[in-house]
Amino acid sequence: MKSHGIATTYPLNLKGFIEIPVTLPQDHQLLHVLGLRPEEVMREWMRMIDTVKELGGVSTILMHPDYELAHPENLGAYEELLNAVTSDNQVLVSLPKQIVGCTSSG
Repeated sequence: MKSHGIATTYPLNLKGFIEIPVTLPQDHQLLHVLGLRPEEVMREWMRMIDTVKELGGVSTILMHPDYELAHPENLGAYEELLNAVTSDNQVLVSLPKQIVGCTSSG
């Protein structure tokens, strides 16, 4: 799990293009590289979301529908994550177009 990307949790305006960084590791990395169970993946994501929230950044998750997290027996763990995030009054769940107005020129 090497570091790649732009090393920030904040969206950037790069010459008119908004870059919204993927700030949490992909489900594939957590499931298949680290060997975590779906419940452990959700706990890790929540821990990371809390860290990004403290920084005032954007938490972006990239999840694949063909990995274990999308299997019917694991949807409960994913639903818990979504419920925790959406019930947090310090979290804004938004679409990319809503983030565009919050970025500065770069």
